[in-house]
Parts: sequence; structure tokens; C-alpha cells
Amino acid sequence: DPQRIAVVTHSLVIQYDVAYAYFGTRENAYSAQARQKSAQPGAAPTFRLDSNLYNLLPGNLTGWTDASLISFDVDRMGVPDLASASVAVPGFNPRMRPWYNLTRQHMHPTWVEPYFWLPDLVLGIDACVP
Repeated sequence: DPQRIAVVTHSLVIQYDVAYAYFGTRENAYSAQARQKSAQPGAAPTFRLDSNLYNLLPGNLTGWTDASLISFDVDRMGVPDLASASVAVPGFNPRMRPWYNLTRQHMHPTWVEPYFWLPDLVLGIDACVP
């Protein structure tokens, strides 16, 4: 259920005060919740969901039929606003990302070397669990 995954990753971002929480499967399904700092000092952060789950599942809710990474605005509970959908990364395949391959190779929790995260192109490092 993509909405449940969105709510769970949102709660991880809130609870652990991290910038991103990811969920992925071997079948190319991917979802990431992002905390975005406000441009206004002292203002509350906003949140964004980047996911291909809504376009890969039966009953496609986005109109995109491939694995493109779609960005959604989310409410305070992490539920995405489907009307806000926009393509963040066309044809996204998380199985080509460094964190996926390293985790699959080692098959145990591991850290990845720093690399640029999509779609924001900010430098990051991941702790991955298979």
C-alpha cells in the first residue's frame, strides 16, 4: 500500500529528525520522504514524497506508466496530495543507484560512500539495510 509506506517513511523523518527516509523493493518500487528546510528562519519544515509506487501499481493514480520518480506535496501526516504530482526524475531506476548495488552485494547493513542524491543533487551518505 503506497499510502501506508508514505506515512511510515514520513514518521521516520519526523521521529529521527533526518532529511530523508527511503523504502525500496527488488521490483524497482521506490519511495522517499524528504524534509525540506523553510527559507524563512524559524519556520516549520515542509515535506515532499518522491515515489514511483503510485504509477507502478494496478489502478495507476498518477497518469505516468513507467518507473519515473514522481514528487508529491504531503500533509502533516505524510499522506501525498496526488493532485500535486510532477515528474522529478524520468525513468528512475533505483537498482542503478550506488546504495542499492552495495546493499545487494553485501546483504547486511552497510554504509555507502558519499554521492549525489536524486532529485535534489545534494551530497549525502546512506545507511542501508537489505
